[in-house]
Amino acid sequence: MQCDEARFIKRKIRAGAIDVHPTETALVVSYQLEAFILGELGDPMLGDKKECQKIIRLKSLNPDTDCAALAKEVVEKCSLIHSSKIAEVEHLIYYLQNRKENPFNDRVESPLQGSIYSGTESPSSIEMIGNASAERATIANIESYVELLYEDMAEKVRGSGLILELAKDPNNLEDLAKNESLLSALSRVLREDWRKSMELSTNIVYVFFCFSTFSQFHSLVLQYKIGSLCMEIVDFELKRYEQWKADLESCRGQYEPNNGIPRSEDSIKNNIPPSQVAEHRRSGAFGHSHIPVSRRHNDPSPSPSGGDEDSKKKRHSLLAPGEILKRHVEAATSSGDGGKRNSMVKSPSYGMVRSPSTDDGRRSANSMSVSRTMTDSCGSVGSMENEPRKDSGTKQREEFDKTARKFRTLIKKQDQLLRVCIYLLLNIAENQRVEDKMRKKNVVGVLTKTLERTTPELLVLAVTFLKKLSLFKENKDVMAELNIIDKLQRVLQMGNAELDHVTLKLLFNLSFDTRLRERMVRAGYLPKLVGMLSEKQHQSTVLKILYNLSMDDRVKSMFTYTDCVNAVVGMALEHGKDQVDLVVVALAINLALNKRNAEIMVEGGRLQLLMDQAFRNLDSLLMKVVRNISQHDSCKLLFVEFIGDLAKVLTQCTDKEFLLECLGVMANLTLPDLDYSQVLQQFRLIPWLRAHLVPGKSEDDLVLEVVMLLGTVAADENCASVLCKADLLLSLIELLKAKQEDDEMVLQIVFVFYQMARHHLTREYLIKETEAPAYLIDLMHDKNSEIRKLCDACLDVIKECNEDWASRIKLEKFRWHNSQWLEMVESQALDTSGYGQLGDDGDPLPAFLSSDMLTHSLLFPAGSHVSLDDLDDIEIVSNNTLSDGESRPGSRDGALDEFGSPKKNPKVNTNGTFNNMIITTGD
Repeated sequence: MQCDEARFIKRKIRAGAIDVHPTETALVVSYQLEAFILGELGDPMLGDKKECQKIIRLKSLNPDTDCAALAKEVVEKCSLIHSSKIAEVEHLIYYLQNRKENPFNDRVESPLQGSIYSGTESPSSIEMIGNASAERATIANIESYVELLYEDMAEKVRGSGLILELAKDPNNLEDLAKNESLLSALSRVLREDWRKSMELSTNIVYVFFCFSTFSQFHSLVLQYKIGSLCMEIVDFELKRYEQWKADLESCRGQYEPNNGIPRSEDSIKNNIPPSQVAEHRRSGAFGHSHIPVSRRHNDPSPSPSGGDEDSKKKRHSLLAPGEILKRHVEAATSSGDGGKRNSMVKSPSYGMVRSPSTDDGRRSANSMSVSRTMTDSCGSVGSMENEPRKDSGTKQREEFDKTARKFRTLIKKQDQLLRVCIYLLLNIAENQRVEDKMRKKNVVGVLTKTLERTTPELLVLAVTFLKKLSLFKENKDVMAELNIIDKLQRVLQMGNAELDHVTLKLLFNLSFDTRLRERMVRAGYLPKLVGMLSEKQHQSTVLKILYNLSMDDRVKSMFTYTDCVNAVVGMALEHGKDQVDLVVVALAINLALNKRNAEIMVEGGRLQLLMDQAFRNLDSLLMKVVRNISQHDSCKLLFVEFIGDLAKVLTQCTDKEFLLECLGVMANLTLPDLDYSQVLQQFRLIPWLRAHLVPGKSEDDLVLEVVMLLGTVAADENCASVLCKADLLLSLIELLKAKQEDDEMVLQIVFVFYQMARHHLTREYLIKETEAPAYLIDLMHDKNSEIRKLCDACLDVIKECNEDWASRIKLEKFRWHNSQWLEMVESQALDTSGYGQLGDDGDPLPAFLSSDMLTHSLLFPAGSHVSLDDLDDIEIVSNNTLSDGESRPGSRDGALDEFGSPKKNPKVNTNGTFNNMIITTGD
């Protein structure tokens, strides 16, 4: 029957490439095997192809071998190599003959080595635990290594370590990825035994980490669900660490030396001072607590698997804290215990874990050390009854120290496992969907808890992962709930430059949240960050964080108590002919908004240096800093000597941005002793001002600054007269008609009218020669509260000087306040259905109730209603000359934004008042 079937099967071999073996003295011949099932007529019905390799080991190859003769022999004996490839085979044999012996078998540098995280590199190297064996791994023995994974624990550790040696060579990863039995065995062993041995877990996770360093293998890692296992491992290890630490602290408190007398559990529980321990023992206050733990009566209890809950609690209550810690250590290192034992080790964290049965010769060094030192280190003192109490306490203290050292060793191994797990998760988190799954499994909480560790390399990985996650609002909110700001403060105090670098980047991402910025300030980050400005590697990131912090007005004042202001000004001035760094100048702009910061900036003649550099480079941003300084009364007098340079720029400079800032500086200089009329005439600014007031000719930003400058110069009576003679008020009225929807523009124009109304010479011109009063009456009911207040103040001045306008203003206020009642009266008067026909000789309505008086102004639409109570809030402004520009309006709507600065009209982008300059910079 087999012969009959054989007639219908056809095999075909196609020769492929020939290459050298990466680790052995051998040739690798690739070929393709094709198999077909033929029908009765000989035509193929079903076929399959398989890629195969044949390894030809050249055992006789040595430095004296004739390569040509050996190549001919290989071709003759191997049917897969055609005779035409003798020259190629000879060349490969010659390469093997001259290749260094076993170049790939030397210890390969760990892919987890590096200085700063950059994709597939690790912050530092990891010493692998599973390297106890001196055996060198070869790819040819991979099947035997897989078989070791089915043996006892020691063999599993050995096998996983050898596989790891192969995986650390990137050239082997493709071959390993094709070995499904290997990957299935590794994932199965990790899933079943990760709780039993940290060494085994570290080796297997490290193997999959090697795959995760390359994006094309991420699907393989996800296929075997290694990411989910790593999340479980990290969470479990962190919880186990907390329990270990609690046990150690409890053991420390119990055996704290007090004149050689160890403190009992009752003395610790009842908070008995150490000096009173002996007296309480003599008086029997502790009952039977003086009896050593190992000698206390312990009733027989059933086995752990069948005992009831009460007996379990009773048995655990009789264990000293040190005994609990000892069992933790024994359980964690049970993979290396020798002997032919097969006992059950009880551990609160593990449950019942079976110890592996291994030979004494295969016992690991760490496990042997733990076994020798973990003999009743903290739990029992019964063997010392006949010794003096002082000697007993000293010996117990020494044994406790040994236990603490073993605890630190376990923590070191645990940190290695955590690092590999977190690094693998970080690599596969490149996929957005995978990262979202991690978020749902509380990866942020796990990483935040990891910040309590002390190993710098582990903390670098955790902070780097948190920095990546902090880009999303959901993760950032979780970090805020977990109080990450306080945890990062401890991390910054460790003094590790690499750790500081990634921590600052995380803080920068978090500093965009207002709540987290406030926590940073309360936690005292500001002095620490300012102190790090002198470190070049951190300077850029620190400046960005300080800029975000400076957006809060309350924090701006805190900068005065640090050296930040001097440092920022120094950075701005050291650039010379180059443009100042954007982050530096942005921080300076924010800081200059505070009065005390501005005073510090100009100390020592530094205003001259700032002006010189700004004019030399035509730096508009640096000029913005100067403009913010000029708005403070204590600094305005320093600008008198620069008024000529500023005025000259208006007519000669072609840089619009720089021109705008210079115009803003002049608008801020509300100095009563400064003769602006002479400045306008000397530099011929009147024609320039009139030209820019033409609607539509210039940009709104520039026009607004021109209007603000007119409001400043109009404070001088002589200068106001010059403006009236130049008919600039008429230009302002035309501009008011064109820009009536722009609240800021309207507000500044009304302010110019107010300044004109305060001078006797220009008041008459404003009332009789212009239509300004009528426009002011219309604006008296504007929806913007600041405009209403300023119009009321201006109309109050006009009422005092002109009786006609006083009656009109009074009537308009009455009409507006009673407009609803008047409309109702008029509608009832016209409604004849309810009150019958009016007589021919009916009395007409009073003049103030006529419909023409009820019509609103044709210039501006009516806004919201204003009550008479608002009239009490009108600012009463005297007719004295404006001294410090206190009446200049600072906002269009009187509202403040979230940073305490005046809001801007979204309809126009102006630079009337410089608040916080917001920038965004990426890494």
